[in-house]
Amino acid sequence: MKDLMYPAYQKFYSAICALEKFDKENDFFDNISSLDKFFSEYRNVTFVLQK
Repeated sequence: MKDLMYPAYQKFYSAICALEKFDKENDFFDNISSLDKFFSEYRNVTFVLQK
């Protein structure tokens, strides 16, 4: 069962990394890109869990 959760953990980790990058960026467009990546990766967590 634990092996089935690895892809979901990886997507969640990617989402958190994107959110951390948002806090560090000073450029408006880089911040928007970081938020976009966060929401995309967070959405992928649910897709991986459904699969």
